[in-house]
Amino acid sequence: MHYKVVCALSGGEGETGRDGAVVVFRRYRDFDKLDRLVRSAFAGSHLLNSLPNLPIKILNPFTDQSDPAFIDNRRQELEVYLKRLIRMPKASNNPDLLRFFSLHPVSGQPLDPGDLNMHVELKF
Repeated sequence: MHYKVVCALSGGEGETGRDGAVVVFRRYRDFDKLDRLVRSAFAGSHLLNSLPNLPIKILNPFTDQSDPAFIDNRRQELEVYLKRLIRMPKASNNPDLLRFFSLHPVSGQPLDPGDLNMHVELKF
């Protein structure tokens, strides 16, 4: 299952000029990897406990992970997770988070210029 993640960009006048949106498709394991990388970047910091928790992975063989209700619930949980993460000032500039959104870790510009101004469903 791939989740469509849309990152709305806005640079404002005189800034980087980042406007539009970057669309990427990520699996749960990509979110899990992001979570581990961001947490390792905050190891030893007082901010580590402020990081949002990733929704838990369901390993129950009796849970139908292809059920539309399950998928929608997981999508909502991942959306909340990302929104909380990018609202943290120190985390929002984390290079691993920027790469997750296919943004250059230094400039914040899309790695693929074709990603700008694509159709959006959700905005983070």
